[in-house]
Amino acid sequence: MPRKYTEYKTLIPTKEWSRNTYSNAKPVAYLKAPSNRKIIYIESGEYRNADISGYFMLADVDNPYSTYKGKPRIEVECLWFSTRPQTTGLNITLHKPEQFIENYQGDVISDFGI
Repeated sequence: MPRKYTEYKTLIPTKEWSRNTYSNAKPVAYLKAPSNRKIIYIESGEYRNADISGYFMLADVDNPYSTYKGKPRIEVECLWFSTRPQTTGLNITLHKPEQFIENYQGDVISDFGI
């Protein structure tokens, strides 16, 4: 199946936040990585009970790192079932450290769904 692409402006919250927790959520849309943004690769992470891996655009905030229940998290710009929280990006729990990718010109995940 061909990839679905979104525009960067669609990452701005426009709908009420979806609190869905689906362990089988997977990438359903992508975005061409902007040249002026930091891109990371997550090999093993988790968000709302779903296993997460792939290339993401790091959230454009002062500090994208946090901890939750003693586990490291990183904030990325991505949608969850075509919505996102009003005040943050998605905070993905990391099972392995993220990798920063220099000069990445590929696709980043922009939405998860079923």
